[in-house]
Amino acid sequence: MSKEDQVRRMHAADRLLKHEIFVEAWDELRKTLRTVMETAKTDEATLKAKTMLGLMADLRSHWERVMADGKIAAEDIHREKVEKKSRWPWAA
Repeated sequence: MSKEDQVRRMHAADRLLKHEIFVEAWDELRKTLRTVMETAKTDEATLKAKTMLGLMADLRSHWERVMADGKIAAEDIHREKVEKKSRWPWAA
């Protein structure tokens, strides 16, 4: 994947995580799963809710990794442009 693609993915993940509807749905899902865990009558129901919360944490970690990789790629792109400009001022 190119550095430009990583930067695009970073921006997409950032927009997703900040989108009002996504934030609202995410919070409601977490709240519901925690309620299920607290009120579950069986260990199986508790385990399912814990598993779902774990999957949500995994998703958030993936999106954060995408954003971190994109930030590094953006910094690399900028550094490469600066280096190219300093070596070959007429090529910029």
